Amino acid sequence: MARVVNKTVREPARDVKVCREVDVVVVGGGPGGFASAVAAARNGVDTVLIERYGHLGGMASGGLVNIFPNLSTISGEQQIYGLNQELLDRLDARGGTSYPKKEDWGTTDEKVVNYYLNAHMGNFFIRNDPDIGAR
Repeated sequence: MARVVNKTVREPARDVKVCREVDVVVVGGGPGGFASAVAAARNGVDTVLIERYGHLGGMASGGLVNIFPNLSTISGEQQIYGLNQELLDRLDARGGTSYPKKEDWGTTDEKVVNYYLNAHMGNFFIRNDPDIGAR
């Protein structure tokens, strides 16, 4: 069995230019990162967000893996709001969203469910809800 040895490496001293001083530095502009940065800034904290790519949203925007989970229960009662809802509202205002109409949330109408299944939105409707049963 290999023995773990704690080693150190000495680096030569150097002067590093400070370009900005802030209270909070958020590294990564994915969903968690941008939400953290927005929340900190809205609470009056001097904040900087560092993102290596030219966009925010992580894989949701850059990788087109942009499925947001339902914000509601199976029967359509919204449970999640906050920055997630704000982001969706802003995208929706620019025509950047595609999701079931609110009146269709939680429906068991076969025609409506099939429409969304054919649009590859089955994750919005196919649930194993103990009150309704698997579909």
